[in-house]
Amino acid sequence: MPLPAPALPRTPRVGAAAVYVPACVGRLFGASPGDADALSLQRALVTVAARAGRPVWIPDDVHGTCCGTAFSSKGLVGGHRQAANDAIERCWTWSEEGRLPIVIDSVEFARTDLLPHLVVTAPAASVAVHPTCALVQMGGVEDLVTLAEACADHVVLPDAAACCGFAGDRGFIVPELTASATRHEAEAVRAAACDAHVSANRMCEVALTSATGRPYRSIVHLLEQTTRE
Repeated sequence: MPLPAPALPRTPRVGAAAVYVPACVGRLFGASPGDADALSLQRALVTVAARAGRPVWIPDDVHGTCCGTAFSSKGLVGGHRQAANDAIERCWTWSEEGRLPIVIDSVEFARTDLLPHLVVTAPAASVAVHPTCALVQMGGVEDLVTLAEACADHVVLPDAAACCGFAGDRGFIVPELTASATRHEAEAVRAAACDAHVSANRMCEVALTSATGRPYRSIVHLLEQTTRE
């Protein structure tokens, strides 16, 4: 079970290149017990974005904002509609009616807006990558792999990498589902013995950490760590 996420970093609106709306799970769940680097995902993105000269702004009233997926995935149509519409209205205001981009998929933003302005000073020797279902559906796996390749000398994308079976919260309630779904991928990851392990969703990272015994964190953490001066 990951630790509670720390408070969101305070960020200025003036000069921001984008509005950052952290996902619910990232606002709830922080680092896993024993993680060497307890830097939160939100702090990591804010830090690396500033380093790239593309600072992001987290609205002070972002708490409670939800895209509604947690409702729609359980068939709660009314709850999904209300949450999504509320999020859209807030994003319209925060973005100054569309003037600023909204960052939720930090992988795409990191690859297109941050990576070109960063210098990798301390690449990892090797990194194992787990593509999430959402990234696969959105066509974002290439962005994830490109970031990993920029941050490490060797990238491992297991042939058996597929849905981790965590499904938001199912992995907490039915852990055998995740154990079965990740069995072959976990074997490949343990055999690869990489120095770093990354994904792009806190629950998927929890699932793979449990399955492999290796600490999985966001690709944004790796990008921040390897571009420090």
